[in-house]
Amino acid sequence: MVHPSAPSPALEKALQGRFSGWVSEAGEVASAEVPVPRAPTVSTRIAQIVFTSGSTGVPRGVQHTTGNVAASARSIASYLALTASDRALLVLPLFYVYGKSVLSSHLLVGGSVLFDHRFMYPRVVMESMGAERCTNFSGVPLTYELLKRQVDFATVDRSTLRFLTQAGGAMAEETIDWVRATFAPAPLFVMYGQAEATARLSYLPPERAGDKRGSVGRGVPGVTLEVVDEEGRRCLPGVTGELTARGEVVMPGYLDDPEATAKVLRDGRLFTGDLATQDADGFVSIVGRSRQMLKLGGYRVAPGEIERVLRTHSGVRETTVVGAKDGLEGEVAIAFVVRAAPELDEASLLKHCRSYLSAARVPRRVAFVDELPRNTFGKVLLAELQQRAALLHVSSKEERNSP
Repeated sequence: MVHPSAPSPALEKALQGRFSGWVSEAGEVASAEVPVPRAPTVSTRIAQIVFTSGSTGVPRGVQHTTGNVAASARSIASYLALTASDRALLVLPLFYVYGKSVLSSHLLVGGSVLFDHRFMYPRVVMESMGAERCTNFSGVPLTYELLKRQVDFATVDRSTLRFLTQAGGAMAEETIDWVRATFAPAPLFVMYGQAEATARLSYLPPERAGDKRGSVGRGVPGVTLEVVDEEGRRCLPGVTGELTARGEVVMPGYLDDPEATAKVLRDGRLFTGDLATQDADGFVSIVGRSRQMLKLGGYRVAPGEIERVLRTHSGVRETTVVGAKDGLEGEVAIAFVVRAAPELDEASLLKHCRSYLSAARVPRRVAFVDELPRNTFGKVLLAELQQRAALLHVSSKEERNSP
């Protein structure tokens, strides 16, 4: 008797032809300790086109081959040790590579995915986790921030939860600590990736969370990460450079944009545009985006350096720092802050910054907002904030110069 949900023979044959090579010859996915098997041939057919978030400008169409998708699914299934008994609770959209990767990696091993797009009611979603016997949950930083603020987990059933994952940008260390404490013993996998790499480039093994705090981990199976200088030479451990990646997950190029493709794909490597350091064990720490570096007082400064100081103030819930052009100084830092304490004012926050930062790194202005503008991926719209910062800086100069 054929199960009512089983694919038709014709569909099954078509799927086998399109996705052959996703599993080993034995029909099993390699464990996290065993090297991931490589398909004898990798298809170069375009399987999908995914547009970047556009958080820093115009979105680009990233082309993924069937080989890219297969390699990414194998890699993720390997280090998460996914099996057919795993069921993901998915609140991420499928037009986002993170959501796609959850789906493809579970399909690979015969697992299942519960789609729940009611996240405007996070408590309801969390209740479905226990009711539907889900074994894992994935989210971006905003996902976990909302859970932290709106859900009392004292009565939420988490008994079937095996692990959690986080990607989609840097998450505050205090939120990472909260997730680990709240969902224990289920571990949290902090991850890093790009659409240009199909989904995932690195992960931080939970058992290294203590001694590698602040790191996004090491390369996922099948990916080699290197931090290089402006000449493309590998940097010494601890030295800042641009993070590059090699592996079957790297895209063949952008859609109809050979110039942009040539900038990021060079010498067989993907140049991620992220500035990073890599320690002697191969663990990577992201410093910031190369094109988002600020020129403050003649020095190149990563916005994250200022943001980390701002977040140490108990009255700050979220913050993003961007630059505003200045004719005299070249550029000044403008901080946008979501308050955790309504009484927090600009003067006290700037005083806090002066205790930890040099004068050039202290924000010129602090703008308090009810929320940071985000796109559908949950990423902060930096381009929009940069426009706001420019207007704010101009108005501030006019106020100072007025009689």
